[in-house]
Amino acid sequence: MKARLAKKEFGNECGFSIKRNEGFGSCTLHGHDFYELEIISSGHAPMSVNGKDYKASAGTVCFLTPEDFHDYPTALPLDISNVQFTEEIISGDILASTVRRGRRVFTPTEEGFRAICSLFNIIENLDTASAQSSKIASRLIEAILLILSESYGEGVDTSENISPDIQKALIYIHAHFRENPPLKEIASLLSLNEKYFCSKFKEYTGTSYKNYLRLKKLSYARRLILATDLSGVEIAQRSGYSTQSHFNREFKELYGTSPLNMRRGKK
Repeated sequence: MKARLAKKEFGNECGFSIKRNEGFGSCTLHGHDFYELEIISSGHAPMSVNGKDYKASAGTVCFLTPEDFHDYPTALPLDISNVQFTEEIISGDILASTVRRGRRVFTPTEEGFRAICSLFNIIENLDTASAQSSKIASRLIEAILLILSESYGEGVDTSENISPDIQKALIYIHAHFRENPPLKEIASLLSLNEKYFCSKFKEYTGTSYKNYLRLKKLSYARRLILATDLSGVEIAQRSGYSTQSHFNREFKELYGTSPLNMRRGKK
């Protein structure tokens, strides 16, 4: 499975890029450390997201996060418009709400899809070398995410009343969990005392920062085990573990079985 990195995909400092793929055929399974919206305007083809099969066709919109992996295994032509962006340019509550709901494949109403295509066209004409363009693009991307949520009657979920600091921390962790960001780095990012951050983090999540990071890595590894044929070594590395033995031990502690037995369907 390939991994696409933001530092290679973005040739500018503005945190977003736009691509049109007309007659796009197929692609192998891959993930990335940035966010992506795929807007399909014509054609139809099978695709998979996190091991679940879907049919992509005109009017389909995919929202992909750094925790996701997907592919288009069959060479059938699609016209796809891509919006790729980093978490820094998007409003925390809108991005966090969309990520937390778990939906990755959308079929908005015809009116909603037309609006999304119109917003894409505006983003496409922005000057990616301009700092002002980044601000404009961020609002337009947020509008697309809101349309996707509203099309399913969801909207932005603010019921949990997450503090902005914890919300920012969670978004950062979800994007960088494979890098094992140390507690000191997160607290520094938020300009908070480590002890205070730990207290607020546990108050919201119900667990420690260290354990939350561990659960995020193992959850990602579990999906790779069930949806790919990657080796145990590759899965451990892609999930942020430096040694397979450490990965195997923590995986069995959480799931009660080894990675290999889980793949075989055994307990």
